Amino acid sequence: MDNTKESEQNDFESTFNNMRTFQLVHNELRKDFEMIYALAKSKIEDVEIVKPLIRGCIKELFSLMEADIYLLNQFNPYLDYNDRDDFCKKFKKTFNHHAKTFNKQASTLKFNSSHFKLLLIQKNKRDEVTHPKGKNSIRVETSNLEDIYDLFLKYNSFVNESMTNVFISTKINLF
Repeated sequence: MDNTKESEQNDFESTFNNMRTFQLVHNELRKDFEMIYALAKSKIEDVEIVKPLIRGCIKELFSLMEADIYLLNQFNPYLDYNDRDDFCKKFKKTFNHHAKTFNKQASTLKFNSSHFKLLLIQKNKRDEVTHPKGKNSIRVETSNLEDIYDLFLKYNSFVNESMTNVFISTKINLF
């Protein structure tokens, strides 16, 4: 099958467990993001309450992405994977490698060509609010909430497409 990764018999259980961990962590962090977003939307009129919730949404989405990148590389690492590499380098290399392994090039190309610029803009905003250099660094508007939610929807759809019909297999020697 084009969307199957061959695994050595002695690595199969570890690969399977790492794939399962990816799914569990992704889904929990996705729910965390959705909850923070729902809270922010419900408090949109209260400027003092909504600002930290918007910053929380920005940080949470990138926590989800960082976890996904790390966990994908636990069962399907790209050559010379290093967790200390720049986020954008890891993002592109991880999802390009995953796409090649599991025949998901179309969804990766679609995301990168249509939404990578939005990801970069939001990453820069995340860097500002996470490592503030002054008051302007932590300034957020309600438009930031909608922008980060838009990226979340596009990213989550991309990950779902990338992980649908992904399989691992192994050969078992019977004799």
